[in-house]
Amino acid sequence: MPSGRLADRDLSVAGPLARTASDLELALDLLLNLEPLAAKAWKATLPPARHASLKDFRVLVIDQWPGSARSLHEALVVERVVERLRTQGVKVTRPSELPAGLLPDLTQSHRVYRSLLGSSLATPPALSKAAQKRLEALSPDDHSADAAWLRAPTLRHSDWLKDNEIRMALRHQWERLFEAFDVVVTPVAPLPAFRHNHSEPKDARTYPVGFEDGTREVRFLDLFHWAGLPVLPGLPATSFPVGLDDDGLPVSAQAVGPYLEDRTTIAFADLLEQVYGGFIAPPGYGATGAA
Repeated sequence: MPSGRLADRDLSVAGPLARTASDLELALDLLLNLEPLAAKAWKATLPPARHASLKDFRVLVIDQWPGSARSLHEALVVERVVERLRTQGVKVTRPSELPAGLLPDLTQSHRVYRSLLGSSLATPPALSKAAQKRLEALSPDDHSADAAWLRAPTLRHSDWLKDNEIRMALRHQWERLFEAFDVVVTPVAPLPAFRHNHSEPKDARTYPVGFEDGTREVRFLDLFHWAGLPVLPGLPATSFPVGLDDDGLPVSAQAVGPYLEDRTTIAFADLLEQVYGGFIAPPGYGATGAA
C-alpha cells in the first residue's frame, strides 16, 4: 500500500470470495456506498443484469494471449466453457471472427497495466540484482511489458499521465466492444492453483506450466495477463468454477463485463451454475493440513 492510510492504491481490487454467484450478488449490495465522505453527496446505482436467460448472452471467448503459446490449462478451461455454452444455445464468438480493431490491443493493454501497477507504490520493493541489470541494459525503444515493469518504480509523472490516457482510451474501446457482446470469457491464469512459493527474490520465482510441447518454468510476473485484462480499464470480472482437472484441482474461467455492469457478469455465472453446478470441493479439502 502507499505511504499513508487514506489514499487508495491505483489498480487495487477488493472483491469478495463466495461459493455461489448469488452470494456474490448479496455481497455486492452490502459493499456498495460505504464510503462515508462520498455518501454525503452521491449514491452508486449499478444497472441490472443485461439478461435473465443464458441463451440471450452474446459471448466472446478468448483462449490465447497474443504472442504466447496456449497452455494445456487454458485449453482445458476454454474447451469446457465453450461446450457448456453451446449446449445451452449460447452464441459463442472467437477473436478471429471479429472485425479488425474491435478488440482492444491486449499487448498494449498489458504493457500499460504493468507500468501503472508497478508505479502505484510510494515505496516499491527493490529490484533483484538480476532485474536491476536488465533495467540498466534496456534499450530506450523497448516498449515491452517487461520493460514497463522494470521502469515503473521510477516512472516520470509525465509518462504516467500518458499511460493513464491510454488506459482511458482502452476503457472506451471496451465499451464499444460491449455494444456487440455482453460478456468476454477468458481463463483466469495459465495454470490451476499452485503451491506457495516464498523464495526470494520474488521476481525470480517460477512455476511449472504445461504446454503441448512439454512443461516450462514460467515467471511469477507472467501469470497475470488474464487477471490484468479487466483490472486496467476497471471492468467487472466474475470468476466461476468449471469443475476439477485431472489432478483434482479447481478449474475456473472469468466473465468480464462492461464498465460498472457487475450484475451482468454475476448473473452470467449464476445462470451457468444453475445448469452445471458450482463449487466442488477438491479431494482432501478440509482435511488436517490441507490448504
